[in-house]
Amino acid sequence: MAGEAVMESLEQVSERCADPTEAVYAKLFEQHPEMKPLFVLDKDDAAKGHMLHEVLENLIDFTGERHIAPHFIRSELINHDNLGIAPDVFRTFFPILRDTFKDILGADWTEAMEKDWNGLIAEIDEMIREETGERAQSARA
Repeated sequence: MAGEAVMESLEQVSERCADPTEAVYAKLFEQHPEMKPLFVLDKDDAAKGHMLHEVLENLIDFTGERHIAPHFIRSELINHDNLGIAPDVFRTFFPILRDTFKDILGADWTEAMEKDWNGLIAEIDEMIREETGERAQSARA
């Protein structure tokens, strides 16, 4: 099953790290320091934690039936764009998430996990590219 190793990685991360929010956002802010001021009011990481929870729920859906994830990702792409977060920055969150989980699992990160995560990220990236291309084309019409 496609995504099986992604699910395995999520399970292992949850066993090792009760809340990976701090690690994920530290990596995000390291790569995109311009994002940190957007969270100035999130003193207790509740907003970051909620957003990460939503991303993880949608990744689980995306590896399975895809009932909501494609719609959620598309709507969040628009919401983030309205906040001034360009699609190129928005789409980096998924590799950041993979890399953070890879760091948490260390030597237990498998080739299957790498392959499944990369495939998942490629599919999401393609969906985002199609969505932003459609929006760009409709804006020109």
